[in-house]
Amino acid sequence: MAFVAPVSASAAEVPPLTVTGVRPGCEAPTGFPGEIVVTTGSANREAVQLVSATQTRLQRGHTIQFDHPVAGCAVAASQPNGAAVLAVPGDSGTLAYLRAPGGTWGEPTRFPGGGYLQSGRAAVAVSEAGDALVVWEQGGEGRRDVLYAARRLAGGAFGTPVRLADRPDEPARASGETGWFAAGIANGGEAVVAWSGLPPERPPHRTDVKVAIAPATGAFGTPVTVGEQTGYSTGALAMTPDGRALLALADPRRVRVLERTAGTPFGVPATVANVNDPLGTRAATALGPDGQAMIAWSGTGLGGVSAAIRRGGGAFSSELPAASADRRLEYDVWTAVVGATQPLPADTWGFGGARVNASIAHGIALLGWSGPRGHTRAANLLTFPLGPGTGVRQTVGGELSDAWDAFPVPLADGKVALAWIDAPDMRNAHRLRLLTDAPADTTPIPDVRVTPPPSRVTGDLVLPFRCSGPCEIRAQVINRHAYEDSARLTSARSGRLRLRDFVAPRRVGPVRVRFTVGALDGRRSRTWTTTYRLHGRRQYRLLRVDAVRAERRGSRIRVTVRSEFKLPDGAFFAVGGFDRRGNVEPLTMTSSLIGSSGRRQFTVSLPAQGVRWVATLLGEERRFVRVR
Repeated sequence: MAFVAPVSASAAEVPPLTVTGVRPGCEAPTGFPGEIVVTTGSANREAVQLVSATQTRLQRGHTIQFDHPVAGCAVAASQPNGAAVLAVPGDSGTLAYLRAPGGTWGEPTRFPGGGYLQSGRAAVAVSEAGDALVVWEQGGEGRRDVLYAARRLAGGAFGTPVRLADRPDEPARASGETGWFAAGIANGGEAVVAWSGLPPERPPHRTDVKVAIAPATGAFGTPVTVGEQTGYSTGALAMTPDGRALLALADPRRVRVLERTAGTPFGVPATVANVNDPLGTRAATALGPDGQAMIAWSGTGLGGVSAAIRRGGGAFSSELPAASADRRLEYDVWTAVVGATQPLPADTWGFGGARVNASIAHGIALLGWSGPRGHTRAANLLTFPLGPGTGVRQTVGGELSDAWDAFPVPLADGKVALAWIDAPDMRNAHRLRLLTDAPADTTPIPDVRVTPPPSRVTGDLVLPFRCSGPCEIRAQVINRHAYEDSARLTSARSGRLRLRDFVAPRRVGPVRVRFTVGALDGRRSRTWTTTYRLHGRRQYRLLRVDAVRAERRGSRIRVTVRSEFKLPDGAFFAVGGFDRRGNVEPLTMTSSLIGSSGRRQFTVSLPAQGVRWVATLLGEERRFVRVR
């Protein structure tokens, strides 16, 4: 089995749809042909927007407007016949909307929050007959986080929410570790919910994966443990209208699958692929009507995308690499856990890998993701026929603005599109973009003249430019990923690109800037590179740490940092682990504000269990020291 990548797919984009205040990561296909759900709006007034995609355009559809913010992403699931359920998480309660096959959206059902905060996460499922399942996480009495499920049989109303699991309320992990949950429902109402807990902060950072099953006319049974995983891993669940279900479990070493038929428990896990990511693996899965299936995954620490498919009943294929992982370990989790930014090269995946999106439609296994392509992030679509044929990979977008959250969208005419978002001005407005078989864009690319900057740069690098017509322009300093800016002009006029806090060479030297220009909301672009000879003077004295010491004292580690200068105001972080390699999971972290005391020495302490190395982060300087 092989994947074939076409040279270019950019000529097949439809005109983009501008969506103000979109929540990144909240865009997803519903399952109805050409339908996409998006959460949009401002901090005080948000909305759920359904968008219709065709071969030639993106069009706004049904909108649910709120006069307040929602707690998280709205989620929707639909069958091709139009049966659908949509859930909107909120602190005052979770709202559930239903759509009958061939019908319109009805009035919502509110599941009260009881005065406790919502996690902002929900999962939904719907059957062809209109049976629906809503699952959400809500705060509860005694500082507990509770997982609830509410089911509705076709033609009826939602039943009383069922409490499936609860755990102590804990602060969000600075490292990004979290639990997950997923829902599935069959014709007649048989329901499946799968979830994992929040892993412990101390090693080995493992948590159980549990499943609860409710028969068509009965209550949910006792949850059953079906596996375990790390908090940096995410499983996936898919269920068909006839009651078959597939559960994918992923961890740093392997991807496994469990399956069931209607009325039975899940079977024994079977390994689909061996993986090697230092943190974990995030999975997606899809299940077809005749046993066809796809499992896709991406490494949390190293990125990359792989898949395995099953054309019918039987075994999965061997691993099908779709995009290579980054074995250079460029992204440093030690720094990621404190929320600090890093000067990552543009061609790395970054922490979290790819958000993979899998589906099966029209006899084709579909996989979408966004990932690095040179110095930009592009959208990718992999299509693999479940009959005879060869897989095809298409890569598009990212030239004028990085592509994010790419996912496949089956269309009503039997074809498949690829959707993603970008932020052309790096501000509040986002665009929803769509790759189809639309006619090629023939809009001319305007002429652009960029005025060279002065050779001495102090502070921001400002690049004045003028477009001969409505345009978009992007500037990136080559091999300096943190420095870039973009602009949009609605008419022929002048503008400025501002690369903030630019650190120029101390002596006159070459600085290469890549420019990309296109028509406003156009689908073609032109790129060129200009070399400027620049120099500058630092606006601040770089902090230099003279010494860092980490000493074990009973159950704690005392960490001391000293500098030849007075320590500046700001945060001082110390992270402890058993190894100093970049993408190895840290064990503990602490931080403290130094304040304006003018001290040249500062001390914090960490729990000592399992910690052999400590990393300190102060300003832009990080040090590793072995614990004594």
